[in-house]
Amino acid sequence: MQNFSVQAAKIVGTPSQKTWSQVHTFFPEDSLKKEKRGILLAVLSFAGIGEGIEALSVGREILLRLHEEYYGQTEVPVLEQLRKAVGRVCQEFAQEEQKLEICAGVLLGDVLYLAISGGGQVWLKRQDALGRVLEGNGEVVDGSGLLEEGDVLVLGTSSFFGALG
Repeated sequence: MQNFSVQAAKIVGTPSQKTWSQVHTFFPEDSLKKEKRGILLAVLSFAGIGEGIEALSVGREILLRLHEEYYGQTEVPVLEQLRKAVGRVCQEFAQEEQKLEICAGVLLGDVLYLAISGGGQVWLKRQDALGRVLEGNGEVVDGSGLLEEGDVLVLGTSSFFGALG
């Protein structure tokens, strides 16, 4: 099992009263969480927040719940727990007028685990090849695969990839 170093570059939109987006990385210091759950990478966006509710406070709550759901159980396999965490958080926060997208990845050793709810995507650049490895379709989709040294990943929401063209 190889341990990779992780470098993250973050691009987010400006939050408003009704929208919020965040790029989140979490490197656990707790040895059990580090060994069993790995490094969490997530891109989230939330839109359609009702009057009087601040997007930033809702965003913080979403991140807190994602951590609780993912890191709270260490006996379930990583991919299964990531899928459940993304699904539960999206179900909890998304309602008819509200849209929550989560594109999450976990790096554990040399394996990348992915789960997407909404229209997010994950792209991988390996040497001279670039390709989409997972695309959300509204429901929670997941996947996993081995990483190699020098791989570059791009996790993004549907808005991010829509802006790229």
